[in-house]
Amino acid sequence: MSIPAGWYPETNGSTTERWWDGNQWTEHVRTTTPTAPPLPPAPALSAEWINDHPAANKSAWKRSIRESKEIKAMEAAGLSYAEFTAGAPGPSRDVAAPDVPVSNSLIVELDKRGESILADNLADGERIEAKLQGDFGQAIVLTDRRLYIVKWGFQTGQTFGGKCTGFDYRNLTSIEIKKHAVTRMVVVNSASNQNNNNLSYWADRSKGNNAVEADNVITFSAKDDARFQQLVNLGRENITDSQQTTVVTATTGGTDVASQLERLASLMDRGLLTESEFIAQKSHLLAGH
Repeated sequence: MSIPAGWYPETNGSTTERWWDGNQWTEHVRTTTPTAPPLPPAPALSAEWINDHPAANKSAWKRSIRESKEIKAMEAAGLSYAEFTAGAPGPSRDVAAPDVPVSNSLIVELDKRGESILADNLADGERIEAKLQGDFGQAIVLTDRRLYIVKWGFQTGQTFGGKCTGFDYRNLTSIEIKKHAVTRMVVVNSASNQNNNNLSYWADRSKGNNAVEADNVITFSAKDDARFQQLVNLGRENITDSQQTTVVTATTGGTDVASQLERLASLMDRGLLTESEFIAQKSHLLAGH
């Protein structure tokens, strides 16, 4: 079988080739240039990540643990703050960084000190249904048994410690959100605590009506309106369910609580009881006393 005419390497691995005319080798020689391997494609350029988190202008040591974790998660996923709070996946990642609270959840991790204070006050088997952190060292927690207001840190008047105030749902009369221009507060009302009209975010601490320090109030930012409204709605449901259960239980046991409540309401309508006296008697009755 004849070999077709063409250029062929003179030796194995040679950089020179000699011309074969189909019958014999000729004196025509040429030098070959090794073919360089193709260059890998240049990586696609991505837009520079911009930190637009509300805490971006704070120095790192002034940020809360929650703020620092949110910023790290945003940076890792290449998200804007709006995308992060909406729960959008990043351009190359589908999950947030580990241990970062999901912003649209009603259960978020508190600062370490807040978590410790709460853990010390929860009863065995008590189940958390909602847990949100407000401004500074403040949190509100709903469980299947109670509502808790947790305070810690200098700005809440708890420089070296903290406090956790628990409210039995049966003793609560209402839970509400009060809105001002840039500040918000959740106010928990009971028969023994009806002084909320005097509470203020900016009040002088010496007057005793500073909302940040109050046992039955938590302040928060307007950007968290939706989540705190969900928590308040859940709290109202728990209050209603707890008080209805108490009425049914008391009535089954032979005490007609419903008729007594009607009698109290009638006395208030006739001006024989003030509203605060009615609320106090109602709470006393529902508590089984």
